[in-house]
Amino acid sequence: MKDPSAWPPGNSTMARRVREFDWEGHPLGPIADWDREARSVLMMVLGAPMPMNMYLGPDLFLLYNDPACELFGNKHPDALGRPARDVFPEIWEAMGRRLEQVMAEARPITAESLPAALDRDGAPRDAVFNLHSTPILRNGEGQSIGVVTVYEEVTEPAITQRALRKSEERFRQFADASTDVIWIIDVETGQLEYISPAFEDTWGVPCSTVIEDRSKWGQFLHPADYERVMAAMPGCASGNIVTTDYRIVRPDGEVRHIRDKGFPILGPDGTLTRIGGIARDITERKRQEKAVEDSERRFRTLVEGIPQLVWSATSEGECKWVSPQWTEYTGLSLEQSVGQGWLEAVHPDDREEALGDWRHAKAGGEMNGGWRFRRAQDGEYRWFQTRATPVLERGEIVEWLGTSTDVEDIVDLQERQKLLLAELQHRVRNLLAMVRSIIRQSAEGYEDVDDYVAHLTGRIDAMARTQVMLTRRAGAAIDLESLIRDELARVAQDERLAMAGPSVQLSAKAAEVLTLAIHELATNSIKYGALGSEGRLAIRWFVTLRESGEWLEIMWEEKCPEPVVEPSRRGFGTELIEGRVPYELKGEGTICVRPDGLLAEIAFPLKAGASILEPGPGSDKGHER
Repeated sequence: MKDPSAWPPGNSTMARRVREFDWEGHPLGPIADWDREARSVLMMVLGAPMPMNMYLGPDLFLLYNDPACELFGNKHPDALGRPARDVFPEIWEAMGRRLEQVMAEARPITAESLPAALDRDGAPRDAVFNLHSTPILRNGEGQSIGVVTVYEEVTEPAITQRALRKSEERFRQFADASTDVIWIIDVETGQLEYISPAFEDTWGVPCSTVIEDRSKWGQFLHPADYERVMAAMPGCASGNIVTTDYRIVRPDGEVRHIRDKGFPILGPDGTLTRIGGIARDITERKRQEKAVEDSERRFRTLVEGIPQLVWSATSEGECKWVSPQWTEYTGLSLEQSVGQGWLEAVHPDDREEALGDWRHAKAGGEMNGGWRFRRAQDGEYRWFQTRATPVLERGEIVEWLGTSTDVEDIVDLQERQKLLLAELQHRVRNLLAMVRSIIRQSAEGYEDVDDYVAHLTGRIDAMARTQVMLTRRAGAAIDLESLIRDELARVAQDERLAMAGPSVQLSAKAAEVLTLAIHELATNSIKYGALGSEGRLAIRWFVTLRESGEWLEIMWEEKCPEPVVEPSRRGFGTELIEGRVPYELKGEGTICVRPDGLLAEIAFPLKAGASILEPGPGSDKGHER
């Protein structure tokens, strides 16, 4: 029968339960019949402050104290007096093996850091114990009659350590798989504790290269970046997060761009213990950025280099960007031009047409208009041809890219083209009239046909030489001195000829007139003047400034040893110099026969031309021709 006052003594819950337990019908039998060693150990277990279990008999029947109740959770109180195998089936394989080993070998065994789930504060909590199991020996030696186990809880250190191991394992799995280079430096030793495998792919050398000697890392820095990077490194040691972009030179000579972010790692007490970092290879990004920059620079250079006004507009035709040429030409900034602000530069009479062209563009997908834009420099309105191409995404217009081209000169040329044909016809008629005049003038004063043909041929040849020089290339100009020398080369000796004057380029019209004039003066000088006697010829020319602009003045002066007789009639040369020069070149021409020779003066404006086919009579060197 149960006797509440029976052994074991004590007021603990488990002491009371052991006393109240029906040991009479239990395989172990009444406590009074147990071995003395078993009763002594039970007394120790029930009074211990730490969790303790004892296992008795071949079946290892379980007894335990109050602190151990927490370990059993919902297995308590039914676990008392039951075989351990039945109480802990889920862990019996390891537990049973350990207890049986203690029984068989009759020696203590310690199992460290064994996890357990404890019911604490109404919720399961992870716990970790070191288990020290000792055999209970009959008479203190010989046969094992049971096992006593002491539970040493090491929960906080064990969990912390296990969590750290898991964290380190996860970190290494992550770091080993990362394409970024992850590194950790021990602040105290200055050595690399860890560097991820990506280092080998990025730097092109084994990780051991820098793990064994961290200073070798600097050998890979690009020389241009070395000092800057080294100067930035102490920032991490000061507790700062430092991000540095630099270049490395791999052993194979390849240059790579790196973005390295270093950060402090603090210990439990808040002191700096390590420096960690992530180095990312941004070479491809740099290449892409450079490609974009190059593309933008080429586009900007193209946009800013072309003479057109370049702009972009929204799908609705609202201006959103203009090139520098637009701002320079119209005086409107980007802010003033956006939306419909650009219309301020359009001639008031053309604005409605411009808006209508945009409405048609949105409907037809093509923009083409001709409007006048105001030039800010002088307020002049000039014609521009405006075209734009739509930018499509999924078949929808998202914006327009366009140019406006100054076509004012083209419009003027189209107008002038109408006049050119009439002017050409006029020039042909004038040329034929000149030939007719030469023929008529040449017919007077000659006694025979041969003399007439010779003079006529000379004058036409002079005209032909000028035309040959003018038709060598489009817009050709004739050097005045060369023209004179060509005409005199066959008739004048250098020792009796003096020439002086600046370099002057003659237009086609001036060259035609002057060629004939020089030819006539030279021909007459051979017959009546200095070139036909022992006289001297001086030709001088000047560029002078009059109210109407620059003029060319030419002086032909002959000095003859014999008195010169003034001709009885007005010849072709006189008619040419005093008549045609004022008419064709809008200038002046005179011939004066003196007793000792002759003085001819020809003057005309260099930039005044009667013909729109030609730029004008000519100019001095460095001036517009």
